[in-house]
Amino acid sequence: MTRALLTIALCFSPVAIFSDEKSEPKRNYTLKIGDRSLKITEGVPFDIDTGDKSQKATLSASAYRTFTHQNLNFDYPAHYSFEADLTNLEAKNWTLSGNDCTIIVFGMGAQVTHTQMAQGMAGGFGKGNAKTRQARLKLGKKEYDASIIDVKIAGTSLKLEVFAIELSPNSSTLFIIQDGLEDDGKHSDDYRALKKLLDQSFTLKK
Repeated sequence: MTRALLTIALCFSPVAIFSDEKSEPKRNYTLKIGDRSLKITEGVPFDIDTGDKSQKATLSASAYRTFTHQNLNFDYPAHYSFEADLTNLEAKNWTLSGNDCTIIVFGMGAQVTHTQMAQGMAGGFGKGNAKTRQARLKLGKKEYDASIIDVKIAGTSLKLEVFAIELSPNSSTLFIIQDGLEDDGKHSDDYRALKKLLDQSFTLKK
């Protein structure tokens, strides 16, 4: 239900695949040998010096992947699905979807504020089903002016947080978190796990 509603909300903007930006971030692993731990990326060769001493080694998959497109760098849960729609270079987007929570990243070829994006998305949910409001929200180590969309439709409650991370006269990077709320109106466990990763990792690439 949540993903269907998201599809409706995105209909106001053309979206769609381009270079390696369409590729899902590779899974990260940790190789532990004795007291040493090596961070390894799936499919990327690495060197290791074992010396003369025989040591036990274990390989474990990380619980997250790292998103690095659109000048952003952040970790998100590894089980999230990944979709990239990039044929329209004026409205590129990436969608990372969990069970209850979804991240959408937009790369727009025009200046689009968080207010404009929120109003457009709210309209996609149908008249009277969504309300927007302004907020000051934390993402990573910084606070941003943002818009919140509160949605109630067909017995489902959603909350969307809309950030305009970077704006220029000719481009915008927008970051959106959509959460399917619990029956008591609180955020899902999926959202809380995601926010913990974002608080630790979200940065802009220099």
